[in-house]
Amino acid sequence: MIAFGAALVISSNAVRHLYLLRSTTMRAADVRSGTEFLASEMASGSAGVQLLAGLTGIVLGILAVTGTNPTILVPAALIVMGATVVLSGSTLSGIVLGFMHSEERTPPRALP
Repeated sequence: MIAFGAALVISSNAVRHLYLLRSTTMRAADVRSGTEFLASEMASGSAGVQLLAGLTGIVLGILAVTGTNPTILVPAALIVMGATVVLSGSTLSGIVLGFMHSEERTPPRALP
């Protein structure tokens, strides 16, 4: 739990930095749309939640190592950190999908 929590803390800002990279590469105008603002807030919130969950995992791991009811603390830490990975993973995959450009496809021609 301590190592997993430390990994979450260390990587917590990666989602935010990836969003900033995407927004600087895709910036054509200085005007931000509502979807860009929402994506920025999601990336920032995801980084904050990941940081707090990592700190929670570290604290619960230390408490479990000291012998303070580890049968309850370890599953609680796993639930918190697992839910965080699911939530931040969906934000990360959304940002990565935003890097991909959809190609304009020509409509299929009708057969004579």
